[in-house]
Amino acid sequence: MDGLKPSAIFGALAGQAKHYNDVEGFSVELLNLEADTMHQVRDFLSQVPKLSSLTLRQCGLSGHTASCLQVLGMEPTIPDTFQNLIHLDLSMNVLSLEGAHFLAEVMPAFPKLQTLLLDGNGLGPAGLAALVPSLSQLPLSTLDLSLNGLGTTGVETLIPARLKLQSLNLRGNWFGASHAEILAELLQYM
Repeated sequence: MDGLKPSAIFGALAGQAKHYNDVEGFSVELLNLEADTMHQVRDFLSQVPKLSSLTLRQCGLSGHTASCLQVLGMEPTIPDTFQNLIHLDLSMNVLSLEGAHFLAEVMPAFPKLQTLLLDGNGLGPAGLAALVPSLSQLPLSTLDLSLNGLGTTGVETLIPARLKLQSLNLRGNWFGASHAEILAELLQYM
């Protein structure tokens, strides 16, 4: 794909809609999806009716643009695009606090979401606090929040959500052994 622009790739994919009826998973990694590309990505994804797994890993998705909302299909013209989504991987982007707010707004569009991977997004404690209310409304079993600079304050925001997870990854969040009581409280709901 050397030399091809992401907008050209997704424009071509969107033009082949008749071939996507049985596609259940779609993964993109290391492709810079800038704001001007998001409409093509959204148009393509809206034509994948059985999509249950979506990976947009290290694609430059950020919170300072509306691209996160656009790519997740939250425009009124295609409200049911992600009704069957079970796995969402947005790892290694730069969502930060603003992206966390956007993501919190779109979480109701994923009523079946079981796996959410947000590692390496710089969410920080405030970003996680913005997400927690919407996370508690989902049937999540796996949540990866590693490498987000959460610290003890951020991890504590998970306690009221009482998430019934099978797997929670908090690696690399400056969370010390002296705060074991917080982990114990989290584990009682898992």
